[in-house]
Amino acid sequence: MPLKKPELINNTGIATVWTPEEQTILDNALARYPLDSCVSSCLRYAKISLELPEKTTKDVAMRCRWIKELGRVKVENSISAPHDAVTNELLKQNEQLSEQINANLTSSKVLDNLPLFNQIYENIMELFNKLDENVPDKMKQMPPLREMLNDDLFNLILPHIYLNQHE
Repeated sequence: MPLKKPELINNTGIATVWTPEEQTILDNALARYPLDSCVSSCLRYAKISLELPEKTTKDVAMRCRWIKELGRVKVENSISAPHDAVTNELLKQNEQLSEQINANLTSSKVLDNLPLFNQIYENIMELFNKLDENVPDKMKQMPPLREMLNDDLFNLILPHIYLNQHE
């Protein structure tokens, strides 16, 4: 009888699926057991795992590490400046205009969308201009993009249709 070769099984034993309820329990427990207390990380994870019957101490530790790394990546990738009030207002206007365009399309009022598209276009151009003014130093070192916003088609179609509608 030939010897059977041992099979390699990649079973890390780490829970990769966390339900929203488990995540909530973890978040609450992390708040109850802060790192600055005199409890070691291992003991902290062990206490938290007692509240999660389907998770081991290692599962909790790995999830906490993953959350920490995810937060670090978000911070490192966040090179944009926070939006100011004007930018937020323009974005909010564009969202409302888009909703109105959708409503007009649903009710077959297609021509009513022309001034709305025009306003969205003007808002986008204002946002682009603000972006150029407020670009972070890190972004100023980048080479210019190869593609530019081509508004020829927009300018070709919209003014003629818009003028014909209001004559």
